[in-house]
Amino acid sequence: PPLPLRRPLMGQYAPFSGGQITMSALVLDGKSLATETEAELLARVERLKVKSGGKTPILATILVGDDPASQVYVRNKERACAKCGLKSTLHRLPTDTTQQQLADLVSQLNNDDTVHGILVQLPLPKQIDPQAVLAKIDPAKDVDGFHVQNAGRVVQEDPDGFVSCTPAGIIEICQREGISLEGKHVVVIGRSLIATSVKSITWADEVEAQDEQVESEAGGDATVVAPVTTRSDRTQDSDTSQPVHH
Repeated sequence: PPLPLRRPLMGQYAPFSGGQITMSALVLDGKSLATETEAELLARVERLKVKSGGKTPILATILVGDDPASQVYVRNKERACAKCGLKSTLHRLPTDTTQQQLADLVSQLNNDDTVHGILVQLPLPKQIDPQAVLAKIDPAKDVDGFHVQNAGRVVQEDPDGFVSCTPAGIIEICQREGISLEGKHVVVIGRSLIATSVKSITWADEVEAQDEQVESEAGGDATVVAPVTTRSDRTQDSDTSQPVHH
């Protein structure tokens, strides 16, 4: 149904109704789109297995501590991998794990040729520097796109890298719903490094287009505005001092 608005958005006026401006709402059904995407990925993975002689892509996830939300996220990722025909391996470490112990595990997974992707579940315990850990991950296995090399590729509009899942997912939804971002004014609300990765949002569609070898529909010609978070803001709130996986 039309949504009542007290003022026009971006100067685009809609017919008045009862003294208010109205415009139609479009419901984006992420769950149904996710189901479609999982089916498509399953088919792609099966084709990949045939081409590679039966090799199954493996995602290695590292969970440090017993944060309840993190455990939920990890379980969901394991289920998603299963639906897509991927193998997921979980490495659980205690809360008192040291920086060096975690770094050693990351190095081990980097050198394991059977592991194709590495994901360190965030946030990490306070004694561990997350940026130092993320920097240890092989950029070719950094499926989160947090390594400085992958982040740098996004900034330089180089498609040969991983893009964070949240902006990539936003672009995917827009493409599948036929929503063009060209000329739009996009506002990103959030404080996490994932949600406010502005260049990721404006460039994620180009990476997807390169991967699928199709013409991009949701363009990087949008104006994107994101909130600015200072270092003091992040350090005062333990929940936002590290990027958090959803």
